[in-house]
Amino acid sequence: MNSELNVLVAQKVMGWTLLPKGDLREGCWLDEHNKKLYLVLADFSGDIAQAWRVVEKMRELGWDTTINCHQTARGNSQYLVEMEPLSRDDFHKAVSKSAPEAICRAALAAVGCEVPAKVPA
Repeated sequence: MNSELNVLVAQKVMGWTLLPKGDLREGCWLDEHNKKLYLVLADFSGDIAQAWRVVEKMRELGWDTTINCHQTARGNSQYLVEMEPLSRDDFHKAVSKSAPEAICRAALAAVGCEVPAKVPA
């Protein structure tokens, strides 16, 4: 679980808000419609089911997603995720050893959030 990457995805892609100190629900996450409350932050970068929520959110925002798995020369799997707006004017991509992390990094790039090559876990 890469908690810093998950926080960025929650805020910048999913539109969630971390409830502040002093709120009775301090430390919980509220969705973009202020309807759902999450007690624990989803593991977007480590769980493919949670990463797929990111893919669906990006689709809602008008982005197509392509996911490819390649074998490296050393025989390791590497995932390439590309996100392209329906207008086809631009695209953003990310590569990682895991599909969930590549999805998160591509989505963050697509929404204009710069992410260091390696966000600390």
